[in-house]
Amino acid sequence: MYATPALPEGKFPGDAKVTQLSQSLCQAAPGLPSGATNFVYAAPTETQWNLGQHKVYCLYKA
Repeated sequence: MYATPALPEGKFPGDAKVTQLSQSLCQAAPGLPSGATNFVYAAPTETQWNLGQHKVYCLYKA
């Protein structure tokens, strides 16, 4: 895991928006080698969001 950025607070924005934001945050996060495209992330579901979990877990696949 190279980063754990948080998504914005507020109402759940929907799965598509969470996916878009998560991908953007992980791609721009420190720790990902420049130009790397082989990363994955775990984003919160709507249930997790409603429980206050807004972090994205970014993982680099070496």
